[in-house]
Amino acid sequence: MVDWLRYALMAGGVLVAISAYFGWRSNTAPGRICLLLSVATEALVLAQTVVVAVKLATGRHVAEPATIIGYLSTLVILLPAAWWWSRLEQSKWGAVVVVVAGLVVAVLTARLQQLWVAPA
Repeated sequence: MVDWLRYALMAGGVLVAISAYFGWRSNTAPGRICLLLSVATEALVLAQTVVVAVKLATGRHVAEPATIIGYLSTLVILLPAAWWWSRLEQSKWGAVVVVVAGLVVAVLTARLQQLWVAPA
């Protein structure tokens, strides 16, 4: 994993959660700023996924490769799924879905780092 990308992913997830939280507090669906932050964070997720896939394909040994692949798969689909759900639920509860997704992105990224550096 690339360190600066990992930190950017965790920050992006937290920023998505914070911006969606403001939508929830104002009893509205997540706004344009939240959407832009989510798109940027998803781009970082895809970049990190490509980096990890290349490193795994070129012989990097990790302790739990199936868990890493599962976490990466979850990260790739999480934000788009949360936005799809929030568009179906055009209330403050749609914003809560995006808040949770942003926090999960940050936590899963931290957990991926723990698995990445664990001895194989």
